[in-house]
Amino acid sequence: MYIVVAGKQRALRNALKGFLQTRPGYEVVGTAADKEELLIQVETKSPDLLLLDEDLTVLLIEEVIVPLQRFDPCPKIVVLGGRPESRKKYLDAGVATLVGKAGPPKSLLTAIEEIRLQRNNV
Repeated sequence: MYIVVAGKQRALRNALKGFLQTRPGYEVVGTAADKEELLIQVETKSPDLLLLDEDLTVLLIEEVIVPLQRFDPCPKIVVLGGRPESRKKYLDAGVATLVGKAGPPKSLLTAIEEIRLQRNNV
């Protein structure tokens, strides 16, 4: 599964990349620090999955998630963070799931694996 990791914090991007690269079947094909870089990564790398840190932009839905819908196929999106008051908006915008940043790494792996299994069953 090809993955792009996006978020403002370099340390978080690098930690997620390092963590995921140790898992068989996952390849982080790019990272992005802003929405422009993210759109370029999606266009050039055609990832299966995007891990988007909620800190990427205040207007994550309108400025990032909606423009991603133009890609065919559109990668599945996992938002890291996900304030409870924004959860419904994210899901309505097409986000596959939300994972808490403070949660155990296993919760992120479980979410990714569920997406991978859904993709393989389609």
